[in-house]
Amino acid sequence: MREDNPKNGQQGGVIMNVLLTPHGYSVHLCNIEPGGVKTNYATSSLKPMAKQHPAYSDPRYPSKQLLRHIASEQGRARWAEPSAIAAAMYQVVSREKRIPIRVPLGSDAWGMIARDLESTKTDLDELKDISHLVGDPSLLDSLHFLM
Repeated sequence: MREDNPKNGQQGGVIMNVLLTPHGYSVHLCNIEPGGVKTNYATSSLKPMAKQHPAYSDPRYPSKQLLRHIASEQGRARWAEPSAIAAAMYQVVSREKRIPIRVPLGSDAWGMIARDLESTKTDLDELKDISHLVGDPSLLDSLHFLM
């Protein structure tokens, strides 16, 4: 699905082709978001940086904690098998229901997205009054056609 641009040699076109596909062709865009998967990503494929910037050296930082978790066999022990991810992907697209834009696969992925949604909801609620000061408030009521 990748195309070469003859003018500049750049590759691309996948997203634009999906976005420009006429309705009725059953083309869906779905972002599969797996949690930990038992592949060689966390072992032989993940190359540590030779020198890390000092601003990121604190072991309490979330990025450092995640790297420690990924590096430990104990942290990877409960990750999903690749075949389970593949089976779940097939199940999502073959169940004859709407294919969602985001699909977390694994309890860890689901939990991270749920936590992010809670944080986003908190931010939305905190800034609601400021948001409604911008533009015509009746625009909120006019969005019914999108739902």
